[in-house]
Amino acid sequence: MTSEVNAYNEEGVKKKKVSISVKIIIFLVLLLAAVSGVFYFYYQNTQGRIIEYNEKLQEIENLQSEQDRCSTTLSKESGNFGDYEYCLQLLQVFPK
Repeated sequence: MTSEVNAYNEEGVKKKKVSISVKIIIFLVLLLAAVSGVFYFYYQNTQGRIIEYNEKLQEIENLQSEQDRCSTTLSKESGNFGDYEYCLQLLQVFPK
């Protein structure tokens, strides 16, 4: 009878060890999936912001080049009147 109890106890201990190992593996897999998901969304958000930043930077560079062109246009004594009015309004809205 004692040997039956010992065999039963050993079998129960093995099942518990296996059960704990399986739970740990499942937990680690779920943790890896969660971290991967968070990283993916962070990466997508960052890429969107980088694209937006580059677009805004291009707009600013275009505006600065237009301001430079308008400054030289306004400094001339003669030129196109429409261009002069456009440059005057541009420099009033975005002074250099």
